[in-house]
Amino acid sequence: MLGAARADLAGARVRGLRMTAKVGGLNWTRRGGDRVAASLATRVSAEALTTDKLVLTRLTGALWGSAVLAAKGGDLALAGTVATNGDWSGLGAATAGDAPEIAALKRAARSFDAQTRGLSVTAGRAG
Repeated sequence: MLGAARADLAGARVRGLRMTAKVGGLNWTRRGGDRVAASLATRVSAEALTTDKLVLTRLTGALWGSAVLAAKGGDLALAGTVATNGDWSGLGAATAGDAPEIAALKRAARSFDAQTRGLSVTAGRAG
């Protein structure tokens, strides 16, 4: 398990970061050039992730899939889930002059839950 009480990542401040990773079926071959392939599974959680106008709390995620690295390039294919609670202040506070729909949207952005179960991450690099 890896963790950090606090971390700054690409303009975001993260508190209470925890990560576990498992690598399975590691296979290294030399025929035709070095090639490493493995299955991956990771879990990530954070107490909070904060940017200028966005605060995500109780952030949890899991990714699983495979990775291949070779002299000629690499491929990564992961699927996963993410869940969090959030507060986005980018729309500002609701005001008396706002239409009811806009005021409701502003209030909803200040307290939301988000979940995704169909997350897909793919990457490749030709060598």
